[in-house]
Amino acid sequence: MDFFHALDYNLAIEFIGINCVEDLFIIYIDRLKAGHDETISCTVPPDFMKIDENELFFPDEVTFSGKVYLTEEHLIIHIDIETTAQMPCKMCNELKRFPIQIKGHYYTHPLDEIKNGLFDLSLVIRELILLELPTYYECPQEECEGRAEAKKYLKKSDDREGNSYHPFADLEGI
Repeated sequence: MDFFHALDYNLAIEFIGINCVEDLFIIYIDRLKAGHDETISCTVPPDFMKIDENELFFPDEVTFSGKVYLTEEHLIIHIDIETTAQMPCKMCNELKRFPIQIKGHYYTHPLDEIKNGLFDLSLVIRELILLELPTYYECPQEECEGRAEAKKYLKKSDDREGNSYHPFADLEGI
């Protein structure tokens, strides 16, 4: 095992002053052969996601940790990811922060699709975070200032027991 592999990635950055965050996401397939696994743990700035949207921001660092190992035909990544996203509330239009937490996610990738024995984990992390985002964000009711104003424009539900049609209510007797 070489020197840099034995060090935690964050410690390696502090020790030798690496400025290239992209290198932290590289998984070396040859290190995983013969049944070895690799523990990953890192905190990186959100710049690697390259998000250029007017209504979506990632103000905090992205923290990820997990294990990487090989099966006969696949690279297996078991990962936890945490960060914070910021989007405008659809009710009050204020920019609000909310956590994104992905726990215990498994990702597999066929080994025959990995060229040069290097796998870029940043693309997987970016995809998982973006898939976890809501289509739109609404503040919790007690925090949203615009909800009371918008409530007077919303239709009131008259869905009382006698006025509703329940097409499958009589299926129990069949």
